[in-house]
Amino acid sequence: MKVLFNTNIVLDVWLRRKPFWHDSASLMAIAGEKKVAGILSPTSITTLYYLIKELMEIFTIGSLENAVIEKSLESKASNFKDAMLEGLTTLHAAECIATRNTRGFRKSRIPAKKPIEVI
Repeated sequence: MKVLFNTNIVLDVWLRRKPFWHDSASLMAIAGEKKVAGILSPTSITTLYYLIKELMEIFTIGSLENAVIEKSLESKASNFKDAMLEGLTTLHAAECIATRNTRGFRKSRIPAKKPIEVI
């Protein structure tokens, strides 16, 4: 299964944010073991720059190219950042978006799931 990880999932783990840490860490561990193919948005890199080395050992970094932007512009997501995640998910053939913010993806063509739902 391919899963696009929203930045909040990674931050939950690195910052040990309660009550989200356990589920997010479990899902990231599964990605680290290559039991799911983790995809991370290139915009997450700007947010998580201090974690880049470790992240690149776990995730494939999604490509920001015209096809992603075109898909993003077609999206009905609640904001453009979420639309970009949907576009990346489509380009990389991910089956879902792992996020705590599933409400932001209600109109998405790709299902958004909480980490526990993917595990």
